Amino acid sequence: MSPNIGEIMVEVVLYRDREGRPAGFQVDGHAGFDIYGKDIVCAAVSVLAQTTVMGLEHYLPGLVERDVSPGRLVCRLKGGLTPEQAERAGVILGTMELGLEATAVSYAKYLRLRKEVQP
Repeated sequence: MSPNIGEIMVEVVLYRDREGRPAGFQVDGHAGFDIYGKDIVCAAVSVLAQTTVMGLEHYLPGLVERDVSPGRLVCRLKGGLTPEQAERAGVILGTMELGLEATAVSYAKYLRLRKEVQP
């Protein structure tokens, strides 16, 4: 049974390290904007998240941990990044954050963004 349209939302947690630098993210849920396969909010979040993972894995090989399951994507950077690697990660994750913030402005009812410091 699928959820009713408008009853649930996507939640994205943007992780930061103790110095405030982007350290990863987690995406959970379904937006509920429309039925599965036609939900443009889910599609937007999914494209941003998956492209971010691809960019991180391409430009920072071996430094990305990810876990994918139905309705969830978790992506975290491993510790010990050089300053150059941290800058690359920040640009990639920051670009995703800009896209998510723009999406949330138009679809606030369907997308919740939170920022959290990683332990």
